[in-house]
This record gives sequence, C-alpha cells and structure tokens, in this order.
Amino acid sequence: HRDLKPQNILVSDMDFDKEKVHIMLTDFGFAYQSNNSKLTKLGTSHFKAPEVIRAETYDKKVDVWSAGCIAYYLVAGCAYPFGANEESNEDIERCVLNDE
Repeated sequence: HRDLKPQNILVSDMDFDKEKVHIMLTDFGFAYQSNNSKLTKLGTSHFKAPEVIRAETYDKKVDVWSAGCIAYYLVAGCAYPFGANEESNEDIERCVLNDE
C-alpha cells in the first residue's frame, strides 16, 4: 500500500449484535505489487517507516510499521507516535529517524 494512515481506513457494516465489523483500505494511489524492493520516498510523514525516509531499499514491511503507528494513534486518542508537535514534513521525519 505504502500510504497506510487512519484517513485511508474505512469502517462499514458495523453489526454489534454479531460482533462483526468490516474494515476496508482505500487510496491505492501509491500501491505497487512487486517482490522487488523500492527506493521511492512515498507516504505520509507521521506514518512513514525510517527506511522509506532514508531512501533505502524497502519491502512490504513498511506497511507493518505504518500499521503500528496507526495503532498508537488510535490507542493514544489521535496523538502521533513521532513528531506530534512538529508541522513540517522534514521535522516530522527527523523525529521518526531520531525516535523522538
């Protein structure tokens, strides 16, 4: 996917009686199906994996990083795990790289 973030997750068909919820991912504009690693710096800064920021080769594991950031965001009540007080993408990415 390469751009997982809360805004790209939809919840539908909530049936609490059956304890069933359907979750859908949207916005596959950056998605790429390949077994090869990538070097492009795509994604949203708050949810971007360090290897993407550093423009290193990466694979589908970067989506796992993003999912972890989303989980933190949801549990913490819409607080970002890195660079919560930063406004520029460069400052947010610095915080991700420095674990701030």
